[in-house]
Amino acid sequence: MIAPPLNGGAGLAGKSGRKTANVCDTSATKTTTNTAAHFMLAALSRITGDRKQNFSRDPGN
Repeated sequence: MIAPPLNGGAGLAGKSGRKTANVCDTSATKTTTNTAAHFMLAALSRITGDRKQNFSRDPGN
């Protein structure tokens, strides 16, 4: 027999879950998003070569 987790499970939405967002979670999400965007821009701006395109430039150049 399989029993459900006592706290309702982390990924399940229901009455036993947290109803309001945590401020720390929002801050961490923003930090993660900003960091990912920074590294993506840095990677895209460094892609150059024979068959590669620099995506951060204006398409008219």
